[in-house]
Amino acid sequence: MIWDWFTHAHTWVYERWAWLGETLDVPLVGPWSHSKVLQYASTLTGLVALAIWFAIWYRKAKPVAGTRKPALNSASRVAIALGMLALPWSAAIALGLLQGHLPREFLHQRVIGRYLVILPISLLSIEVVLYGVLFSQLQKSEPHF
Repeated sequence: MIWDWFTHAHTWVYERWAWLGETLDVPLVGPWSHSKVLQYASTLTGLVALAIWFAIWYRKAKPVAGTRKPALNSASRVAIALGMLALPWSAAIALGLLQGHLPREFLHQRVIGRYLVILPISLLSIEVVLYGVLFSQLQKSEPHF
């Protein structure tokens, strides 16, 4: 909560520290206040920290005894992952174009937020849940040896 005082407008800290309201030219998106730059930088830092934690956890995790070999080979898993990543962003860009946004408008801050960040991440989240449900159902239907 305290960090939000620095990264959101119209908070006690924001109102008393003029630097947070000053703007900075951010490439590709235009002028942003320092508080907004801090907000996005801290979000990216958090995502990187989570990715590092996940990678460390994944490498240290011991396999569960008695598990089967994955049903898909490495190439298939990579293809599925790339497809799952490409589909939401492709769909979001197509939706943006269908709603009348020209490609140059995708560099506008609100359009980037809506069509290149929020919508694709939402779609990716739905994909991951559906994939998990489908894959677990397929594993249940396979005979166990």
